[in-house]
Amino acid sequence: MDIDPQNPAAVAAFARQERLVVVSTVSPAGDPEAALVDIAADDEGTFFFTARSTARKIANLRANPKAAMVIGTTGEVSLQLEGRAYVAEGEEKAYFAAAHVAHYPGSRAEHEDFAMVVIRPTWVRHYDASTKPPVVVEVSW
Repeated sequence: MDIDPQNPAAVAAFARQERLVVVSTVSPAGDPEAALVDIAADDEGTFFFTARSTARKIANLRANPKAAMVIGTTGEVSLQLEGRAYVAEGEEKAYFAAAHVAHYPGSRAEHEDFAMVVIRPTWVRHYDASTKPPVVVEVSW
């Protein structure tokens, strides 16, 4: 699958197609923590997911806003993204929660016990092993 890593809409479309992504955060002690989440994305390249407010990843992001994602773990094409993440609050949480529910009907994103995480990537790596040699493209956003 040919994905232009410089095109946020194309990256977001790939994420929506894949649905599940691995998201990594950093604990307050500096330890890595990874989780599999249902990701949603808009065409501007903003990614968002929900998690219980008591989840480790929420505490991690409140202490350190760095996050990384791996999208595409079963095929020959994958994306790695790194950037800033935060827990949305107030009207912004309501906006992203409604968008998450639109992506995943039945999602608990709007429930008060769940937080909404927003990730804005600053770096993208596209890896395509369907060609010989594999194509690797890294770009900053």
